[in-house]
Amino acid sequence: MHNFYKDSKYRFDFGDIFGPVPAYKHSNGGGWVADTATVADTAYVGPDAKVYGNAKVYGNSKIYGNAKIYGKSRIFGRAEIFDNAEASGNCLIYEEARVYGDARITGRAWISGNVVIKSCAVVGGYANIYGDAVISKPFTSLVRSDGHTFIYVPCSDGKKRIISGWRYFTMEEAKTHWKETRGETKLGIETQNILKFLENNA
Repeated sequence: MHNFYKDSKYRFDFGDIFGPVPAYKHSNGGGWVADTATVADTAYVGPDAKVYGNAKVYGNSKIYGNAKIYGKSRIFGRAEIFDNAEASGNCLIYEEARVYGDARITGRAWISGNVVIKSCAVVGGYANIYGDAVISKPFTSLVRSDGHTFIYVPCSDGKKRIISGWRYFTMEEAKTHWKETRGETKLGIETQNILKFLENNA
């Protein structure tokens, strides 16, 4: 019987442009892992899941279903990626975050806390989503002239919140915060316009 576990004489085609590459079946779950990727023994990679490229999976994270983790993605903590979800680019998914359905996380997105990204949602760029946000469809992300990103998403308590940098506000809290900290400056006026747009359109 062949020993597929950590024996790089085996090759597997992950369906990308590189064709079959040295790979092994992870000892905790049996999913395929490319030799170029890193997966801790404590992590779970289910039999149909795939980890390849330069991806890293640590801690007690779980990758299962038909999930794919690739590029330079980093998955750690107790994060779970499953169903047909994919993580790629330089994204970070950690803590208790869950990504599933046909969701895609890419770019330099950071997903953490108890965030749920599901269905057909796509999160990329420099998005930083945390707290209890629940995203199930494409969402509006606006970037202020100084590069600060603002998103307005629903959370598990039924309320929508503004997430910007490490700020996690209801709309009213956001308006108050930036009015007090930015006032009538150019960035202050621009921020209030961004908040108004998100409130009316997101």
